[in-house]
Amino acid sequence: GAKRRFESGEGKRMQDPLLALAASKTTKPFGPPTSLREALYANGHWKMNCREAYSRSVRSYYFWGCVVYFFYAIGILVIDFPPWSNDDTGNAEHVSLYPPRRHRWTNTNVQFIIWGCVHLFNAFQFLFAWIQVGVPATSFLCIPEYLNMIEAGLYIYSAFHYPEVSNVTYNDPRLVHMHYIELAAALVEILAAIGWTYTWWYTYNRAIPARGWTLDDPDLWACLFIVIPSFIYFAYNVQIICNLHEFGSNLLYVKADICYFVGAVCYLLAAMRDAGWFYFMPVAGAWDWKISKN
Repeated sequence: GAKRRFESGEGKRMQDPLLALAASKTTKPFGPPTSLREALYANGHWKMNCREAYSRSVRSYYFWGCVVYFFYAIGILVIDFPPWSNDDTGNAEHVSLYPPRRHRWTNTNVQFIIWGCVHLFNAFQFLFAWIQVGVPATSFLCIPEYLNMIEAGLYIYSAFHYPEVSNVTYNDPRLVHMHYIELAAALVEILAAIGWTYTWWYTYNRAIPARGWTLDDPDLWACLFIVIPSFIYFAYNVQIICNLHEFGSNLLYVKADICYFVGAVCYLLAAMRDAGWFYFMPVAGAWDWKISKN
């Protein structure tokens, strides 16, 4: 049923909100404007376009998944660059670009557990996003989402072990055990990231300009900035396991977290585009691109 319809092409069209936007009876496409004001005004239909975009956004599991992922990426960066660091005199101390973490049971460790649970919730959101567009939970397209759940579970389990390794020696087996767990999570993350890139390639509509294998498409940037940091995290854990003396001083993971944040911004921009919020832009919105390209 639904799986055959999706893999035969019907599901791909159903999944593509931009095509639905162009075919909508209420949203009015328009030709290339001569000014930004004219583009925003959209021939008098800007209110209707905004209502349509809002309606698509609030009903889309994928859109809300991208929103949650965006705030999750911000939360991890806040842990990496804590704005609340103060010295004993009450004056704000200089926070290094890559501050250390995971040294004792603190509010930071609690935040890791909380954001790990958010990560797990976010994985379920993206699974339901597939189900919403007619893809059964047993489809191969959902495999990356299940891998994402496994990865989130491994990081949550690891986060509960952070207090145990706060003041241990470098050859303590608990420290090695924790990083083997995170190495396994990083490996699962690599598989999930490759899977997301494959599903993007498999289901993505590239018949519209500025979409697909082009740097104009934020979805391509999002794929890049989820694959690259997954390999960085894997390399980080390999380095720590090979040389435990780098624990607490090796801050390679921070670069990966920054990349994840950039990817989260790209995912959110792509979701807003697909919902129709950028109706005033040439091919991201509701312009008649066949006219405007002439």
